[in-house]
Amino acid sequence: MVAYFGAISLSLGYLTLEQLAHAVGVQHRESGRRRLGTVCKDLGYLTEQQIDAILQQQRRIARNHDGASRRPGRSPFIPQAI
Repeated sequence: MVAYFGAISLSLGYLTLEQLAHAVGVQHRESGRRRLGTVCKDLGYLTEQQIDAILQQQRRIARNHDGASRRPGRSPFIPQAI
């Protein structure tokens, strides 16, 4: 089970869809060498405290996940707008 960093940052209202798309583009151009949180922080989109909150939520979701099966290739943590 994966709770995606970007989806959580959107759901918490820390990033806009445009900011997330830009940060993912930067990350992709760098061949994924930096974590998305680091890219967002370097772009001034997230603070260290916000990153910590996102990671805490990510861990909470992973712990609480009941293992219910999902359709392959589809994550319930990605907002419909993406």
